[in-house]
Amino acid sequence: MLPVTEISCDPVGRWLEVRPRCAQLANWHSMRFAFAGTTVEVRSNSAEIVTVLRRQIGEFHPDCASASDSLQLCRIEINALQGEPDLKIELAVENDESIEQALRLPPPSATILSAEFVHLRWEDLECFWRPFDLLASIRFSSPTDVRLLVSLPPPRPAAPGEQPLRFRAKKNEIDPAASGVMAKMKMGGRRSVQMDEIVDLVRVMTVRAQGHYCLHAATLALDDRGIILMGPSGCGKTTTALSLLRGGFILLSDEHSALNATENEILLTGFRSAPRVRGMTPAGLDDLEKTLQFFGEDKRPVSVPEMKAVSGTPWLRPALMLFLRIGPGASEHRIERLSQKDAFVRVMEQVLDPTNVFRKAEQSQAIIRLIEQSPAYELVLGSNLASIPELVRGLVESSL
Repeated sequence: MLPVTEISCDPVGRWLEVRPRCAQLANWHSMRFAFAGTTVEVRSNSAEIVTVLRRQIGEFHPDCASASDSLQLCRIEINALQGEPDLKIELAVENDESIEQALRLPPPSATILSAEFVHLRWEDLECFWRPFDLLASIRFSSPTDVRLLVSLPPPRPAAPGEQPLRFRAKKNEIDPAASGVMAKMKMGGRRSVQMDEIVDLVRVMTVRAQGHYCLHAATLALDDRGIILMGPSGCGKTTTALSLLRGGFILLSDEHSALNATENEILLTGFRSAPRVRGMTPAGLDDLEKTLQFFGEDKRPVSVPEMKAVSGTPWLRPALMLFLRIGPGASEHRIERLSQKDAFVRVMEQVLDPTNVFRKAEQSQAIIRLIEQSPAYELVLGSNLASIPELVRGLVESSL
C-alpha cells in the first residue's frame, strides 16, 4: 500500500492511486447539459458512456445556458474499468477488511451498511461502495464533484451481422455462507454495471448536487400544478403518463422526478427522458392500451416530439399523487384515497439516491410536507385509458 496522501479521503482517487495501471487512461471524452439551474460537466474514459449520456440526457436538457454565471456547477467523472480480472472493484473483501482499511483511508465520521452499499462519510465527502462493480466519491462543495468507478464487462469483437457488445449486468446472489463484517455485502461471481444504471446515477447525482430529492416517479403538469405517478417498474406509469399527454397534460418525466423542499414550499419537476413502455411501441391510443398486457418484456422507447422542445425546467406545486397498479382484465379504473401514513410509506419506497442514508431525517420531513399538501390515491388501471385525463382533471379540481 502507498502512504496516506492528501487525497486519501477520496476513495476513488485512492483506488486509482493504489492501482496505477487503472489511472493510465487513453482519452477523456466529455459533454455538458443543464438541469434546473445547474450546469453539469461529465467526463469519462469511455466514449460509449458519453455518447449514451448525450442521447439520453443532453438531447432533452441541452447546455443552452452554460455561460450564465448564475448557474450552479456539478462535475461528474466516470472511470470505466474494463477487460482485466484484477481491475474489479474487489479491494480486500475476501480478507474481511473494510474499505477504509483496504485503501488506508482515515477513519470516517460515519459508516452505514444498507442492503447493497457500504456508505462512508468524512467531513466534506461521502462515499458509497457496492463490492465488485461500483465505487463513488461525492464532495458536496462548490462546485459539487462526483467521481465514479464502474466495472464493465470486457469487450469482444462482434460477429458478422451482430450488434457490438453493450454493457450488461449479471445477476448475482448473496452468498449465504459469507461471514464477518462484509457478510451482507458479498456477492457470488463478477458483476458489471448496466449502461442505463450509469445514466440513472448521473441523473440522481445531478439532483442530489442541488440538495433536492430524486423520486422514481412520472411527473406531469396541468397548468401550474404537478401530478405525480408512482409505483414499481411495470405498474403502468409510462402508459398512464402518455395517455395524460394525449389528453392535454404536459409530460415532464416518466421515470425521474425532483422534489425541492424549502422552508416555505414544496415544488416538483421532472428529469426529461425518452419514455419507455413494455411490448411493441404504440402508434396510437388503442395500441397504448395494449401495453398494459405486457409484464416481463423489455421496455422500448416511445418517440414524443413534444418532450424535446425544452425551454427551462418548470417547478410546480404538487396537486396530487397517484400510486398505480394494473387490474388484469378490468375495463374501468378503480380509485381509492390513501391515508397520509400509507402514502408516506409508499413515497419513501420511491426515493432514489444511495447517499440519502445520511439525510434520512430531512428526507422524511420533506415527504411529510409533500403528502400534507397533496392528496394521495391508489389507482387500479383498467384498459380504458381514454377516460384517464378526465378522471385526473376531476381529482386535481377537487384538491384545489
